Amino acid sequence: MRRKRAFLIACVLAMLTSCASSTTAAGWRLSTSPSPGARSTTLKGQVSTCPSGACQAVGLRISVLGAGKVVASRVTAGSFSMKLRPGSYMISAQTADGTNEVSCPKPTPFTAHAATTVMVSLRCVAAGSSSLAPAVRSLERRLLILLPLALVFLAIAFAWSSGKLRMPRVLGWVSVLLPVVLMAGIFYQPFGGSEATSSAHPATAGSPSPSHPSSPPTPVPGFLLVTDRGNSRILLVSEPGQVLWSYPASSTGSGARATAGDFEDAYFGSDYSQIATNLQNNELIETISFPAGKTLFRYGTSGSKGSKPGMLDTPDDPYILANGDVQVADLGNCRVLRISPDTGRVVQTWGSPGVCTHAPPHLLGSPDGDAPLPNGDTLVTEVQGSWVDLLSPSGKIIWAIQAPVSYASDAAPLAGGRVLLVDDASPGAVLIVNRQGHVVWRYGPVSGGGEISDASHAVELPNGYIAIADTGNDRVIVIDPKTRQIVWSYGHNGKPGSKPGYLDHPTCVDFLPAQVVAANPALAAALSLTGTTSLSPSPGASRTPSG
Repeated sequence: MRRKRAFLIACVLAMLTSCASSTTAAGWRLSTSPSPGARSTTLKGQVSTCPSGACQAVGLRISVLGAGKVVASRVTAGSFSMKLRPGSYMISAQTADGTNEVSCPKPTPFTAHAATTVMVSLRCVAAGSSSLAPAVRSLERRLLILLPLALVFLAIAFAWSSGKLRMPRVLGWVSVLLPVVLMAGIFYQPFGGSEATSSAHPATAGSPSPSHPSSPPTPVPGFLLVTDRGNSRILLVSEPGQVLWSYPASSTGSGARATAGDFEDAYFGSDYSQIATNLQNNELIETISFPAGKTLFRYGTSGSKGSKPGMLDTPDDPYILANGDVQVADLGNCRVLRISPDTGRVVQTWGSPGVCTHAPPHLLGSPDGDAPLPNGDTLVTEVQGSWVDLLSPSGKIIWAIQAPVSYASDAAPLAGGRVLLVDDASPGAVLIVNRQGHVVWRYGPVSGGGEISDASHAVELPNGYIAIADTGNDRVIVIDPKTRQIVWSYGHNGKPGSKPGYLDHPTCVDFLPAQVVAANPALAAALSLTGTTSLSPSPGASRTPSG
C-alpha cells in the first residue's frame, strides 16, 4: 500500500512539476500576499529581458487591462508598481519603443482582491534566433535524452510499488523521485536559465553600459555639434579638433537676428539634414538646413516675450520630430509646445502660461527640456522641483521622478529606461538615474581639472562615453564612464575665446555619426572630408584635455 502511494505521489509531483515549469517557460509568475489595512490592490513586479546579440535590459511597457481598456501602464526595464481597484484584469507586456526586439508572453489574467499585493515576475526572450532558437534547440535535446529516462524510471517505480520488482527501499524511492527531477530539468531551463535572462538593472553604480562596447573605444566616433553661445555660433567639430562647419557662416553673427549669447541649443533632426536651434535672447526658434545653413522655419516674435500665438518666453531645447513638427520647451511660459512648420500653428500644448508647478501634463514647473523618444513619448525636465516626467504622445503621464539634483537640466533617455541628466550648478555634475530616481552613475569632481561648472547639457555617444557641455569652463569634454576621466576636450579650461580651439560658454552638444557622413558623399564634400581619415577616427587621435 505504501509503495502504491509512493508511486501515486511520484506521478502527481511529476505532473505538477511539469505544469509549474511550463508556467515558468511562459514567462509570467504571479502570486498574492495580504496587505492589512489597504483598500486597494498593489501590483508589484520585476521584469528582465535579453535582446538579440547581447543580454542587456530593454524597456518594456507593462499594461493592465480591465473591461477591454488600459487602466494602468508603466514603462520599465526592472521593477514597477501600480495601484488597482479590486476586479478582474489582464496583464500584458511589449517593448516600449514598439520594436520586436524581444518577445513577451501572451496577456495573462489575474484577479485583484482588496488589501492584497500581487507580485509579478516576467521574463521575455529575444525575438530573433540568437537567443530564442538556442533555447528551443536545447529543449529538444533534453526531451530526446531526459524524457525516455523519466519514462524508464516511472516504469521501474511502478514495478517496485506493485511488488513485481524487488529492490532495496532506498533504490525504490530513488526510482520514484528521479522522474520528478528529470521532468523539472526538461521544462524549466530554456526560458529560466542563463540563455534567455539578464539582470533587471544592467547599469550598476560603477558605470553605465555602453551601447556598443569596444576596447579601447574611439573618444568621439564621429563629429560633435557644439552650440558656442558666447560667440553666437554653432560649430561642427571633428575628433582632431578641426571646425568643419559653422553657423552663421560669419562668426560675427547674422545681423539683428543673432546677438551675443543668443544661440543656446542645437539638435539634429532624425535624418541629419536639418538642425533645430533657439535664439533665446531674441525669443525665437528656427530650423535650418544642414549643411547649407538655410533658414527653413522660424517661430516667435523677435525681442518680445509673450504667450499669445506666435510668441515665446525663453524658448529652450527645440527638437524636430519624426513627422516634421517642431517641439520646444517654452520655459518662461511653463509649457511645452508642438508647432507645425506647415501652418505655423501650435498643434499641442502641455502646461499653462502663468501657472508654474508640477502637475503634468496640465501644469509644468518651468520646463527646460523636452527630449523626444523614438516611440513618440517625450521626456520633460522641470526646473522647479527637479522633476523628470515621461509623457505619452497624448500627454498621459507614464512616470515621473524627482531627480536628486539642485537644478535639473536637459534629461535625455538612455537604453534600459535610464535617464541622463545634468545638475546645472557650480561645481556641477552629470548623473544617470533609473526610473525610481536612484543614481546608478555620477560624474562630479568638486575640484581639479575635472571639475565642471554650470554644465547645461550632456549626451551619450555610441561608444558609451559621455560628452558634456561644460559651460562655465568654456569647453566641451568627453568622459570615460568607467574611469571617470576626461578622454577628449575642445576649448580651454576657464579661458573663453573665439579663436580656433576656443569656446565661450558652450551650452549644448549633439552628435553626428561618422557613418552618416561616409554614406553621404555630398555631405562629406561640403565638410571637406572627401578622401580624409576623419571619416573613420582612430583611437590615437584623441586630444589631450586643454587647460
